[in-house]
Amino acid sequence: MGRRSQPKTQTEAPPESHTDHFSDHGSDDEDTLPHSDLEWKRVFDEIVLYLSENKVLPVTREYRWISIQRSKYKNKTLEQWKITALESVDGWCWDHMEYSWWKKYTEVKKIIEKKLSIINSDYYKWYLAQKKQYIDNTLSREKIRALEQIKGWDCYMNDAQVKWQLNFDRILKLYKRNKARTIIDEKAWFYAQRKRYKKRTIHKYQILAIEKNFDGWVWNVCQDIWQTNYDKLLKYVNDNGAFPPHRKHPWFALQLRQYRNGGFKDEEKILKLEKIPGWHEIVKYKYVN
Repeated sequence: MGRRSQPKTQTEAPPESHTDHFSDHGSDDEDTLPHSDLEWKRVFDEIVLYLSENKVLPVTREYRWISIQRSKYKNKTLEQWKITALESVDGWCWDHMEYSWWKKYTEVKKIIEKKLSIINSDYYKWYLAQKKQYIDNTLSREKIRALEQIKGWDCYMNDAQVKWQLNFDRILKLYKRNKARTIIDEKAWFYAQRKRYKKRTIHKYQILAIEKNFDGWVWNVCQDIWQTNYDKLLKYVNDNGAFPPHRKHPWFALQLRQYRNGGFKDEEKILKLEKIPGWHEIVKYKYVN
């Protein structure tokens, strides 16, 4: 698989003179180096200095030079003395993607082994991506073995939870673009979440994620409609000191009829209706207006 580009430990000490890196090339006297190699050494020293001060490789004008060295290394056209010099520098890596993967892996490993919450960390999306690739078997054997060595790797999310989160992220992205359209197009998903909530099979973090990100979310749509009509009725009674006309307010008439006939099974609704001023009086008499 080639050499693995894991992050090296950073040092706080200022950079020393880097003439030692070029001892294999012959004399360390710059006067004896070809012009192209002198330029190479000049940029090399700039990168070493930048690394010592910032702890990361530069992404400005020197990055093209870095890319060239990596490309030559990959094509096996980079001189050995340059390879040795670059590999002696703390923070150097030949493959940026690999370096980034192993750096994040190290941080996630610390979080999981300390039994902290990965969900609230900066590495949550990375963790999800690895779980998906692990499930799909698209990771290298080396990375699979590394992940499996983390004690508690599977504790945070099983396969179903990972798929739920990926689907949630996709729908939320669409929702932020077009709320109304997303609610229509993804109504089956929203219905499934309410069904799971009713059956108490949805996880707490999923409940919080839905309530936080979808404006005006309600778990019981029928209950929400009932509450809206109740609020209108209560306002009407408070504003007018009387109940509304029967024929013009069929919802009120329906509640009155169900209450009289004992059709309410929801104790919360019964208590709310009984709190409306004059409710008990109106129940006693046949409503004719």
